Amino acid sequence: MVLDGQLLGGRYRVSGLLGEGAASIVYCAESQLFGQVAVKVLREAVRAEAQAVARFMAEAHATSAINHPNVVRVLDVGSHDELPFLVMELCEGDTLRSIVDQRGALGVSYACELCQQVLDGLSAAHAIGIVHRDLTPANVVVSHPTPERPLAKVLDFGVAKRMLGASSRDDAVFGTPGYMAPEQVQLGRVDHRADVYAVGAVLYELLTGRTPFRGDSAAEVMNQIVSRPPMPLMAFDRSLSRELDALVRTCLAKNPIDRPASARELRDRLAPFVTKLSIPAAGSMHPLSQEPVPLVAKRGPETQAVPLVMRPRNDANPRPRLELLTDSIVDDDELS
Repeated sequence: MVLDGQLLGGRYRVSGLLGEGAASIVYCAESQLFGQVAVKVLREAVRAEAQAVARFMAEAHATSAINHPNVVRVLDVGSHDELPFLVMELCEGDTLRSIVDQRGALGVSYACELCQQVLDGLSAAHAIGIVHRDLTPANVVVSHPTPERPLAKVLDFGVAKRMLGASSRDDAVFGTPGYMAPEQVQLGRVDHRADVYAVGAVLYELLTGRTPFRGDSAAEVMNQIVSRPPMPLMAFDRSLSRELDALVRTCLAKNPIDRPASARELRDRLAPFVTKLSIPAAGSMHPLSQEPVPLVAKRGPETQAVPLVMRPRNDANPRPRLELLTDSIVDDDELS
């Protein structure tokens, strides 16, 4: 399917490819009303599945109902020659997935600050009864509206679910192995605390460079999620505090009741780990993080992210992807 140069819905002129996934393709497009936008379309094979199209439309309706700076804005929904498309704001920057893959484990203040912003976006969704159910590092993009300040936005509410009362139940498992809550894996009741679990899994990866549970297959990972505790953060980096480890472990509790009760509560409990400098940057109303996000250039189809600014860490040593400091763990290869 080649859409370059086509005018979708009579309003959006496709100008290039932004990215591809297993089910969808995202293009850059121009419009007179919004300027540059991102246009998401389903792959041809996926469009033949009525359920996939229904989930695609559910993403549009779910995301458009959330009005928050930490959630990507849906601008329009349309159809072009029976091809449904979703128009979103164009977020320049990189996903957390790309940042961790390029840099490895991140500093505590940096990681917790980004997760606070993610939790702010999720709080807005939860407030109107929407649970994401597939929060991963690939579904969070970091941009830089000012040079020293990151802005995290939650993407892809494609499997989002409106909660019925306190929770919802499905007849199929949705989510990404490694970030799914135990009750999600077991087809139990799923509510906003599944998103709290996912944020805990994302934070664990930002701090250690790896997911809490790993295995040779999705089934093995999901079995560990429901049956094993995660390794302590200090097993990968002895400088990480016991207090932060305890909070992350609480997020990853097997029983939803034992997790922070809400995204807002977890956001507040992360606040002590986000350290700011006391003097604002010149011309800025916001204080600098001690470990600011490395700025990255927007990536085109044939370019890679290029670091623009990398401020030194306090210890002057950039933290690489970390290996386990003990010998009793499974292989550290990436899941395929």
